Amino acid sequence: MKIYISGPRTGIKDFNSPEFEKAKAHFINLGHLVESPSEAPRCNTWEDYMKYDIVLLLQCSHIFMLKGWENSKGAKLEKYIADSLGIKEIVI
Repeated sequence: MKIYISGPRTGIKDFNSPEFEKAKAHFINLGHLVESPSEAPRCNTWEDYMKYDIVLLLQCSHIFMLKGWENSKGAKLEKYIADSLGIKEIVI
């Protein structure tokens, strides 16, 4: 299984990277491949980050939503895309 981690980043200390890393480690320990936007190269704009992240999402079979995703414009977009394209959500 290849899992995309989605969640809030903007306006959160350290861009919420510790939560992304915890989720990534959890799924890797279970033997899954993981894509995380916390590892994106530095981009100039939010739109550039989203373009990069959406490419990662489209390569995955599953999506995992971090706590607070409902308050994130980018995570809501990623969830919409995942739902629309049949990318399955993992709920734990």
